[in-house]
Amino acid sequence: MDERGRAIALAPTPLLFYRSHADLGRNWSASLELQRDLTLVTGGVYARWRHPMYIAIWLSALTQPLLVHNLVAGALVIPAMAALWLLRVPQEQAMMRHRFGADYDAYRERVGRWGARS
Repeated sequence: MDERGRAIALAPTPLLFYRSHADLGRNWSASLELQRDLTLVTGGVYARWRHPMYIAIWLSALTQPLLVHNLVAGALVIPAMAALWLLRVPQEQAMMRHRFGADYDAYRERVGRWGARS
């Protein structure tokens, strides 16, 4: 795959990242905190994926080695993303479960970790 093909493969990533932020609206926060007026977002891209923002970041991280001319430097983003995923996502899910209880459990069951279940 040439450089243009690699870049095209990455093209949907910023769109998914943007859409996940837009669908969260005022519910998005850079820090691990539950805002007072937080609502459970289950529409938009969240109807299909429980973690669309992280999926976009994962896609970016996995294609990074293909786009950077130094394979080692490009691949270093993968363990960084894995650390973010392993440390932050369980905390976020615990906070959501604490806040929304059975509603969040039903959403998790319906959508699954990586995508909507058939």
